[in-house]
Amino acid sequence: MRFVNLLFIVFVALGTSAQGDAPDVLLRVNLQGRGTAPTEAWQTAVTVLLTESCGGPLQYIYELNTDSTGRVVLKSLPAGIYDLRIRTRTSLINVRHNVLLGTQTRELHMGTLFEGDANHDGVIDGADFDVIKTHYGTKEDEAGYERQADLNDDGIVNVLDFSLLSANFGLAGPRETAGCPFMLARSGTRVGAVR
Repeated sequence: MRFVNLLFIVFVALGTSAQGDAPDVLLRVNLQGRGTAPTEAWQTAVTVLLTESCGGPLQYIYELNTDSTGRVVLKSLPAGIYDLRIRTRTSLINVRHNVLLGTQTRELHMGTLFEGDANHDGVIDGADFDVIKTHYGTKEDEAGYERQADLNDDGIVNVLDFSLLSANFGLAGPRETAGCPFMLARSGTRVGAVR
């Protein structure tokens, strides 16, 4: 027998923006190689891309920073159906298709961002290995340091960065996220299925 637990969490609604826009959207990601959240190491730059649904043209680009738990809020989004994409500086892109931005505030989990795409070609492979190898042992503010080689963004290119690359070697993006987004119920309680 399969049981599905319902998770009821009191959720304070994020404010809506200008009329005709969708309410704010809270995106959550899991980050690799940065310890357990919450921690300052989870505060990192992300790029969020909104395209028309089903592979349509790019509509909006947001350059934002996550908080110490991997959350970021998108504000003043126009209502519509979009594909949402998110990435860190060195991760593969994660995508969620056919997201309806309309009348309800939403929280969307965008999955784990797989680190290792140092050259931004959408594949974690030997070319990324070469980037890390070239800058191995360098520290931030030293000659030869390259931020793209520092996968966990800790200020040094070392074995931890090679470990992330090794764990994700061969993966390609964009990676589709699964699961149902949480939706705001009328009572102000967030309801979602947990498997």
